[in-house]
Amino acid sequence: MVVDIKPEQHFTKAPARYTEGSLVRALEKEGIGRPSTYAAIISTIQERDYVEQKEKKFFATDLGEIVTDKLNEFFPKIMDIAFTRYMEEQLDKIEEHHLDWLGVLREFYGPFKQNLDTALVQMKHAKAEAAPSEYKCPRCGRQLIYRFGKNGKFLSCSAYPECKFASPCDKEGTMLEEKVSEHKCPVCGKPMV
Repeated sequence: MVVDIKPEQHFTKAPARYTEGSLVRALEKEGIGRPSTYAAIISTIQERDYVEQKEKKFFATDLGEIVTDKLNEFFPKIMDIAFTRYMEEQLDKIEEHHLDWLGVLREFYGPFKQNLDTALVQMKHAKAEAAPSEYKCPRCGRQLIYRFGKNGKFLSCSAYPECKFASPCDKEGTMLEEKVSEHKCPVCGKPMV
């Protein structure tokens, strides 16, 4: 028999953002890396533009989220913290001469190579999804969309290939004004941007 029902609303809180210190503590707690590698880990994720730091906190960039999604999709075992911890333990045993490095490498490489071959085939045909922006194309008036290229995020006309307008944007997605230089391109003769 139900005596009383009280409606309650609960919200899930997102975990706190990592700072350099809290990331190092999390790596230590999980048994990942060594004190000598923590600085390299942090500088690598920043240099590759996977994260950016705002007010001492790390925020994933669009590129960082895409890379993480693809790694989770094609290399789930490697992305598992338990696997990383296991490999750290294996490396310790190799260093202490309790394990043969070649055996550990063979155990790792077989499944990794299969995942890599699959990723190479499937990712070659994958295209990053375009996301709508708040901007209109200055040439044709249609909506501009965010796309990803070898140099990162940019804005492109949704009417492509009919309209070939494209513009750079910053990390937040704000369209950047192209400044035309007084210098001309030595190849085509057009003003340089």
